[in-house]
Amino acid sequence: MQTPEHLVLAMAKNGDVDAFNRLVAVYQDSVYGFSLSLTRHSAIADDVTQETFISAFRSISKMRGSNVKAWLLRIARNKAYDHFRRQNRRRELSVDDEDSTFRERLPSDNPSPADMAINSELREALEHCVGALSHAHRELIVLIDVQGQSYDDAAEVCGANIGTVKSRLNRARHQVRDCLRSFPGLLSDRLATRVS
Repeated sequence: MQTPEHLVLAMAKNGDVDAFNRLVAVYQDSVYGFSLSLTRHSAIADDVTQETFISAFRSISKMRGSNVKAWLLRIARNKAYDHFRRQNRRRELSVDDEDSTFRERLPSDNPSPADMAINSELREALEHCVGALSHAHRELIVLIDVQGQSYDDAAEVCGANIGTVKSRLNRARHQVRDCLRSFPGLLSDRLATRVS
C-alpha cells in the first residue's frame, strides 16, 4: 500500500529522510527536464537538479502549501538563474549542442503519438525556435505546453500572477509560430496558422 503524498510530505517536513527520498524519486525527472529546458545543457541541468534537492531538503520544514512539484520547480528556476548570475552568462548555449535536443527535454519513457509523428526537421526547428525565446518565455512554454502544468502552478513557479503568465505564454507561442514560419516548406500555411 502506497502512502498518500500529503502524508509523505508531512513525514519529510518532520525530518524523515526516507520520505524526502520518495519525493525525490517522484519529482526528479520533472525537475531535471525543467532545469534542462532553462539551462539547455545536460551537465548544468544535473547540477541545478542536485542543488534544487539539496536546497529543498534544507528548507522543507519551512515549505508552505502542499504543491510539492510547483515548489520544487520554483527552487529549480531560482537555482538555474543563480547559475547564470554566477557565470555572468549573457549568451545562450549553442542550439547545435547535442545535449540540448528537444527530445531530451521531455522526460518520458512513452512518447505520445504527436511526438512520434514529428519528423527530425520539425524537431530541429522547434528546438531552434523554443531555444531562441527569452528565459521567461521559454520556461512557460516548457511548464505549460510541454509538462502540462496548469496556469496556477506555472504562476506559482514563476512568481507571477496568472494574467502575466497568460500574456507571456501567448507572446511565446506567437514567437514560436512566427519562427516556425521562417522555415520554408516545413509547415503548410494551414498548420502554421494553427500553431499558437
